[in-house]
Parts: sequence; structure tokens; C-alpha cells
Amino acid sequence: MSSKAGFLLCLAGLLIGCSSGYKRYECVVSPNDIAPDPHAIWDCHRLIMKRASRGKKFTLREFREAAAFFEGLTSIRAGARSSEYGPIPPKDLKKRLAAWDQWYEDHRSRLIWDVEHRAVRAAEP
Repeated sequence: MSSKAGFLLCLAGLLIGCSSGYKRYECVVSPNDIAPDPHAIWDCHRLIMKRASRGKKFTLREFREAAAFFEGLTSIRAGARSSEYGPIPPKDLKKRLAAWDQWYEDHRSRLIWDVEHRAVRAAEP
């Protein structure tokens, strides 16, 4: 393959979202980040769910990862529906988002970054 062809393939991959053919998930914490802000991570996932609840652009991967974050942290189910492409948002996603928002208001002061598990969790009261 010529270097020009290789460059064009690389450029095409970048235009799609990334060189490996899919968009990098924006809420991923860098392995080099020792103490990420748990509230910023919450906000990142929340923005994805807010976009999905409003019918704005999101990927199924974004929805799946944000749903896993909220379900794991809050135990409030996302209610994803199955499709041949993967989980998709439920019709009542706005209600679930409101439930997550209420959970956040009740627990925001307890959110911490768990270094061992590399995840956000709520510290014991």
C-alpha cells in the first residue's frame, strides 16, 4: 500500500470518529488520572442521558456505558430496551433521569473516586 493510500485510510478513519472505526467514549477516565473528579464523571454521563432523553444525537455505546455507570452507582435501572443493535433508551428515560438527579442531590456530598476499583462510588455516611 502506498503512503498516500495509507494516509487516506487513516484520514477516513478519523473522519468517522477514530482510526479504529468507532468513536472513543468521552467519559473514560485516563489511567494516568490518579484522582479524577467524581462530579465531572457524573456530569459527563448525565449529559449523554440528557441528550438521549431529548432525542438528540448519541451512540448506543454512549448510552450503554452511561446506563451501566448510573445503574452500578445508584441501583436505579436505566430500563434499556433490547434491539438488534444493542440496548436503546426506554420511552420513560426522562423519568429515570429525574430519579438519578434526585439520587445525586441526596448523595452528592458522599461521591468519591475509588482508587482500587477505578470507579465513582458513594462513601459510607
